[in-house]
Amino acid sequence: MKEILKKVLIALFIGAGMIYLIASAISDLSNTDDRRTVHINAATEILNVEHSINGLIPIGTDHYYIGMDILGEKAYIIHASPGWYSSNFDTESGWALAPERDMELSSLVKPVSDYKVSSELTSRAKEHFSIFSFPLGAAACFEIDFQFVAVMKLVLVLLTAVLAAAGWWIIRNKDSIPRFIAIIYAVLLFGAAALLVFVLR
Repeated sequence: MKEILKKVLIALFIGAGMIYLIASAISDLSNTDDRRTVHINAATEILNVEHSINGLIPIGTDHYYIGMDILGEKAYIIHASPGWYSSNFDTESGWALAPERDMELSSLVKPVSDYKVSSELTSRAKEHFSIFSFPLGAAACFEIDFQFVAVMKLVLVLLTAVLAAAGWWIIRNKDSIPRFIAIIYAVLLFGAAALLVFVLR
């Protein structure tokens, strides 16, 4: 009875996780109300947040930039990759590479969910960029990669379903399964775990 209950709880937990991933992905992809388009002339990194497991295993870094509309004295927080920044801005001066240094920034705007990160962004914005107003607030940011992350969530759901079915089959046939199949399965499990960390961090 305990084993059955344990399996049911595990199945419910996985099912709830998959429903959350699907719902959040579809929500972001279909959310047009929170998409904004602004013009900025320059940007610079304001904060980077390193993530790790138990403080030992690094699992990635989040980079936050501040984009500035110089003439309008407005500023916006941007969550993006270093590659996005170097592709759109001079890494030494911070000026936009777009013609006349006028870059159109268009993406989904979301609140920063981590309270500590949100507080630090607000503090640094007030301390170092007080001459600018923040029309969207300093605790909300342009999520440049929101579409990619949403698609990866859906990929993770599909991968989880495949791994669950494959795991059931492997358990049922464990005595006749070649070792290389078990190794491939373990690698895919590790990949799914890494992808989960990526989409949730």
